[in-house]
Amino acid sequence: MRQHLFRLLALFLLLLLSTRCRDAAGAPSDAPAYRFPYRTVVSDASTACELDAITRKLITTHRTEERELAKHAISRSEQEAFAGEMFSYIQGQFRFVATEDERSLHLQSMLDRMLPHLQHPKAYEVYLVHYPRPNAFTTAGNKIYFTTGLYEMAENEDELAMIMGHELGHQENFHVLEHLQKIKKWEDKLSFRFFDLEIDWSENAEVLAILDEVLSIPFNQADELEADLAGCYLAYMAGFDPERGKDVFEKFRQMEGSQPRGLLENLACSHPESVVRFRCLREYIQKAKDRAERVELRKGRSSNGRSF
Repeated sequence: MRQHLFRLLALFLLLLLSTRCRDAAGAPSDAPAYRFPYRTVVSDASTACELDAITRKLITTHRTEERELAKHAISRSEQEAFAGEMFSYIQGQFRFVATEDERSLHLQSMLDRMLPHLQHPKAYEVYLVHYPRPNAFTTAGNKIYFTTGLYEMAENEDELAMIMGHELGHQENFHVLEHLQKIKKWEDKLSFRFFDLEIDWSENAEVLAILDEVLSIPFNQADELEADLAGCYLAYMAGFDPERGKDVFEKFRQMEGSQPRGLLENLACSHPESVVRFRCLREYIQKAKDRAERVELRKGRSSNGRSF
């Protein structure tokens, strides 16, 4: 029973941490300079782009949930145990591309270029799995997965780098840990003392955690925006072009179709619409360019004996 529940929870995590909601060459030497407001840890995605009132409300509510989850600590041994179970589950679901395959080596080299720029340095592994639909996700244990469908869809390294940075952004902002903390939260709530009687219903924690995940699906849109912004920074710092990289979300938009989501559909989806993500990234990148230009202007005036 417990193993079956774990598989259900693992499936939800894969869906929530994938780069899409619906099924559906490095930067040149003369690339413009950017000064991004955030590095890999993004404190408030809502300040980075123009969002509708509903999305802003979801982000605000999500911040409250994050503060609540922080009370339920996950030990390193618990994280490692969950990571091992998750990896075994994924091995049973996908056929892995060989690590010596040139595509796998390509992804690993891109990952290696980003690792020095993390604010929370860790060892990461990236795997390419055989699956036709474009997708990527990250899990406990600092593992990142790309499908062959996504690898083949990307037109250049910049698009792959944006997705790689996005998945690292999930890890840097503790989004994966938050999902584990939901299980811990329910284990804590279901284990208590009633007078002299020890009550332990924690074996049901996975069921409630799954329900928690389902009910909080719309709030995960905030996580996706945070990961997108972190991905911009990492792609740029690793030598890729974030402006070309953001075009991968235009491809996702085309796969989703041109019909915009209705309110209920949007609230039932864990990811913002690709058109929203594309627009947000475009605005964020432009702001970063403007900031860099202002800094250079200040330097120029300072060197001429003038200052703001």
